[in-house]
Amino acid sequence: MITNNKFSWCVGDYQRKYKKSILGLFKKEYPESVLWKDEFFEWQHFKNPAGESIIKLAINTKEEVVGFYCVLLQDYFINRKLFHGSISLSTLVREDYRGMGIFTILAQECYKECFKRGVKFTLGFPNQNSYPGFIRKLGFLNLGELPLLIKPYRLSNLVAEKLNSGVMGMMVRPIDFLINLFNKDSCCGLSEDMTDSFHDLFWRKARKKYQIVANRDARFIDWRTKWPERKYKYFCVKKNNKIEGYIILGLLGTKNVKNGLIVDFVVNDSSDAQSIGNDLLKETNHYWKMENVDQAGCLISKNSFEFKLLRKNGYFICPNFLKPQPMVAVFKWHGNDCPLEVSDLQKWYITTIDYDVA
Repeated sequence: MITNNKFSWCVGDYQRKYKKSILGLFKKEYPESVLWKDEFFEWQHFKNPAGESIIKLAINTKEEVVGFYCVLLQDYFINRKLFHGSISLSTLVREDYRGMGIFTILAQECYKECFKRGVKFTLGFPNQNSYPGFIRKLGFLNLGELPLLIKPYRLSNLVAEKLNSGVMGMMVRPIDFLINLFNKDSCCGLSEDMTDSFHDLFWRKARKKYQIVANRDARFIDWRTKWPERKYKYFCVKKNNKIEGYIILGLLGTKNVKNGLIVDFVVNDSSDAQSIGNDLLKETNHYWKMENVDQAGCLISKNSFEFKLLRKNGYFICPNFLKPQPMVAVFKWHGNDCPLEVSDLQKWYITTIDYDVA
């Protein structure tokens, strides 16, 4: 038991009896989020094909959960070799227990458990408030900032939302017309069938072009795209009954703005890779228009072939003043045998599917 001023608490592992208290903690802090919903909690932490999340709790003398820290398990390929890794997410300390070092203690306990289980590293995408703690207190390495690519479809809605002015939105509607002229609608009629065996055959080949990449086999994609309360769309290019590239799309937004999200984008390393990628993005463009999307976005590694394809198809790097927050990746290796490549963000292939997990 740890005592600090008038409060006493201890570190505990997750047990089912604590779930109601955990969900209550998240509901109070994030009432508009899915984080406190039972279906989402079960999906995220206990249905992941890579394994159940490692969760550490701060529990007070009343058996209330006052602190929560976890890592989501994820397999990665580093120089084509399989490593068990993890992603840091869903950190929360109850307001009256903050400033007691609970975040740091729970995180350190999680990393000890990672080491015991052979989970080699933890990747994180902290917000601006938690970033200093990851670097200064937990020993994470700053890998660098990932670019967010965006593409406007209905600028009038975006301006009206940003400036809270319907009049300003109406004034830029002529620009919407020009944008639509530029974004010519073209449907390629691509397959939406993600047959597991076809996808896995594709992935075994495609992953070899990346130096460091998270596993994207059929079991992972199937789990990831069953996120409760999100709508996803999978398109792929098939040639000779083999998948040559795929793209996963998602929809989200506020009351007044509808956003399209390229969740993942992978194209095989072949002589016609550019044509395959362009077909996928044409289908994406058609889908955004069918769904009346106001803008589309994608978080993606800048050095990748897929990034270059997006740039050629009208996506541009989001200006800093429009970003919801800087997309900074941090990294911690659990042990002493860390490959040199992992400290270089240019060696990683990261997309929204690696970041947008909560």
